[in-house]
Parts: sequence; structure tokens; C-alpha cells
Amino acid sequence: MSDFYYATKREAEPFREEICDIIGNVYDYVSRNYFNFDYDFSGATSVNMVSYDNNGDRRFLFDMDIEVDDPDKEYTPSDIIRIFEDALIKSMSMSVCRRTVSLDMLECRRTVGFNMFGSPEGIRLVFFGGKFVCHLYFVFTCSKGRQQYIKCDDTQRNYEWVYRDNKYNNISKEIKWLKDKDNALWNDFRNYYLYKMNDNYINDIEHIGGFISIRNIEYITPKTLFMEAVHEFALENGINKKENNSKKQNPQHEFKYVTRKEARPARTKLEKLICQLHNDKDLKKYFTFEHKYVGSSKRNMITKDIKGNNGYDFDVDIIPNISQEQYTPKEIKNLVIKTLDKYTKEYGFSYSKDSKSVITIKSIDHKNSEVIYSCDFAIVRIDNTGKKQFIMHDKTSGKYEWKYRGGGYNGIFEKYDWIKKRKLVQELRDFYLELKNKNLCEEKRSRSIFVESVNVICNRNGYKNSNKYRR
Repeated sequence: MSDFYYATKREAEPFREEICDIIGNVYDYVSRNYFNFDYDFSGATSVNMVSYDNNGDRRFLFDMDIEVDDPDKEYTPSDIIRIFEDALIKSMSMSVCRRTVSLDMLECRRTVGFNMFGSPEGIRLVFFGGKFVCHLYFVFTCSKGRQQYIKCDDTQRNYEWVYRDNKYNNISKEIKWLKDKDNALWNDFRNYYLYKMNDNYINDIEHIGGFISIRNIEYITPKTLFMEAVHEFALENGINKKENNSKKQNPQHEFKYVTRKEARPARTKLEKLICQLHNDKDLKKYFTFEHKYVGSSKRNMITKDIKGNNGYDFDVDIIPNISQEQYTPKEIKNLVIKTLDKYTKEYGFSYSKDSKSVITIKSIDHKNSEVIYSCDFAIVRIDNTGKKQFIMHDKTSGKYEWKYRGGGYNGIFEKYDWIKKRKLVQELRDFYLELKNKNLCEEKRSRSIFVESVNVICNRNGYKNSNKYRR
């Protein structure tokens, strides 16, 4: 008899990192040679409800969606499964050699799952770690927001994209409703999901001679049970009933993370614009430069306020290859602005804005009067000690000077590395988003909120400053 418990965030984090490492290797290979895709944890995993059977093999159960960019272009569902499976096996081999979390086998099996009502759940590539099992689901979201998945007739071996059952169309809204209603209801739901797992989940995985065998390919997956639990529990607790009480005032912000897939077209357009800067003959007469994505762009922590109209932003450092006093800060910044403005309109951006410490360009939806996304270019140089200096424009005096950033940022990158090494990134992401949504000061920049978040997570988890982390 099953006896499921929840893993804590800290217990699950090393395995989340291991899975992301494996799929990241798959992404590098597949996107370079075949097609693009996005990936993210789904089902119970997406809401930090990773579970394990205390009476079974105690493996943590993870679900992840592999969202293909455009399934109608070039590759059939069979091609997608075959390409991904081959790349996955290669990636797992690489991961075993590199990571401390060992995988006890390198074999993955293609399986067909069925939901509680007997209709096919779709194709899954299931791979097994020493202490976890991860189910990968191949999905595609069409322009109307409906989700398709790869379905397989296991008898005829036919693969096709089909729409998911209509009752699952509002799963995200139902999850949000359960979480926002009150804490007691969400806790009741968590208990209800464990009940569903104990009552319905069959672990059809066994070891035979050192290899893993799937005894029954028609077992119910954790994601299926999670969607069923969400839908049933939301209906039972009145999601469709009209509220008699007046609605609570909405918070000022509702920040959410921007996925890699959503940001990819914008970043591609930015790269083309930056490439024009690199190749501009007039700018080359003065200097060449290097560029680096920094901040949230580098850490995959880009956010946008879905209640606002400012979109999301990228941060890019421009590092001129010049001697220290070859040109004045004003000359350097004006040259970059002048060159940028040669190409901004060509790529759908506004003309450059000379702010205090950055140059800002924006992609604007004029019809709806909102910013889709923007990019802040900071012009920097690195001193002999490795510290950054920025060109700052004092709007009062009109002066342009090289200046260091405020002392509050000292050591922040060392602390962030400390957080990564201890698998606390997800805790940081959650807290950072929480602070952004609570922030009522419009002048407080995301950079300051990130620094505050890093310091809080470090203090919570026993970070101690030492000479190793000082510069």
C-alpha cells in the first residue's frame, strides 16, 4: 500500500538541478541540430508538491513539459520523440560523469500513459535517477491558448498532435483560485492530492538484473492525478459560484517570470541590433567593444508585471576596447547613442534615451499604448582590481563621469554563487518575486530588490562572510 509524503524544497532542489542540467544538455544539442523547444516543470512539481512513496522505493516524482516551438514545420511527432530520446540518453551519460547526484542507469523507455478515464495521456519519456523519476510530456500551445500533446496508438504505433480534454483548459486558473482563496483551502488540497496518489498511483517500475523494467505501460502519471485533483477539488469548493462578498482590493503589482520561450524572439532581435553596432564602420573608427547580458537576463530571472504596461527588460553591458583616457565618457556614450539610433527603427525600437547610468531603447505596442519589452545598455569598464565602473550622467550639472556603483552591491555575486552551490536558487526566485509584488516604491529598482533577496536568503541559510568573499 502506498504512503505518499511531500519532499521539502531543500530535499527536492538537488534533483531539480540535476534534471535541468540533463535537459539543458538536450536543449543545446537538439536546438543546434534540429528544432527549438522550451521546458519547465509541470503538474505538482510546478507548485512545489514533489512527493515520494514512503512504503515504496522512496524516489521523488517530477513532471516536466517539453514545449515544442512549432510542430507543423518540419518534424513529425515520431521524429520529435526519436530525436529527443537519443539526445536524452547522451545527456544522461554526460551528467553521470559530471555531477555528484548519480544516476543508477542510463536507459530511458518510451511509454504510453492513460488517465483515470482510460483515454491516452500521451507520450512520455521517463528517465530514472538514483533517487528520482522524471516524466517528460511533449506539448504545444496553439495561438488560441489551447494545449496539444503527442498521442500514440500503442497498437498501430501512430503518433499525432491532439488537443487535451476541454476540462483541463482552465487548470492554471483553478490552481490560482485554490491558492488565492485561503491558506486552509490550499492545505486541504495538498492533502487531497496525497489521498489521490495513495489511492490511484501504481509504481510500475522494477529493477531486473540491474536494468529498469516498466511492468504496465497503462499506469496513471502524477501529472494526470494532479490535474484531476485540481479540477475536482476546485469544483467541490465552489470555483463556479458567484462571490457574494465584495472583492478584495487587488495588489498593486502582479509580477511573473518571463519564460525562455517568451523572451527568445525579443533577444534574437536585440542580438541582430547589437550585431549592427559591432559591424558599424563609423563606430569602428573610434573603438570596438564587447557586450554581455547581465542581471536578470543572465540569471533567467526576467519578470513582467501583468497588471502594468511596462513589459519586461534586458540588461546589457557594453565594454569599449579603449585605453582609459582615450575618449571622454560623454564622447563614448554619445557615440553609442548615435550608432544605436541608426538601426533602432529598422528593428522596431524607439530612439535611444540617455538615462543616468544606461541607454534605454523600447519596443512599443502603440495600438495598446504599452511597452512590450525594453533594453538598458550600460557602458562599463573594468579597473585593475576587477571592479566595474559605469558612465554616469548627472542631469543637474550635465557632467558625464566614470563612477563605481554604490557599496550595497559589494560581494553580491559571491553570495549568489554561494546560493547556487547550496541549491537555494528556487528559494531565491520565490522570495525575489514575493518582494517585487510587495514593493510599493516605484523608485526602487529590480537590482536593489535582487540584492535584498540575496542577502535575506544568505542570512536564512547560515551564510558567513569571510575573506574568501571579500574584494
